[in-house]
Amino acid sequence: GGLTYFSSSSKVVALREIAKEGLSGRILLFPNPTNGLIDLRMEDLDISGAELEVLDLSGRKLMKVQLTGHHEKIDISELQSGFYLVRITLGANQQFQSATKTIVKE
Repeated sequence: GGLTYFSSSSKVVALREIAKEGLSGRILLFPNPTNGLIDLRMEDLDISGAELEVLDLSGRKLMKVQLTGHHEKIDISELQSGFYLVRITLGANQQFQSATKTIVKE
């Protein structure tokens, strides 16, 4: 998100957060941190051709999962404790979108 500044002739100044647009704001991964099982929620998205990849911080691909539903459980219990990138890619009709989120494995 971002911040927008606005004011009027009054002495009150306010900040308003702009909602995240796009794919990343429509995907939930929880709990974070996790001890191994991640809940993935993708509401109101066309999940045709959807896949999830887990990457280490150097970008090396550790896991790849084909997604078939809007609510999935992903098991990363085999991974060592640390920080990981989770990249979700949706693709239908040659139009691809992806979002990357960070997850902590305890």
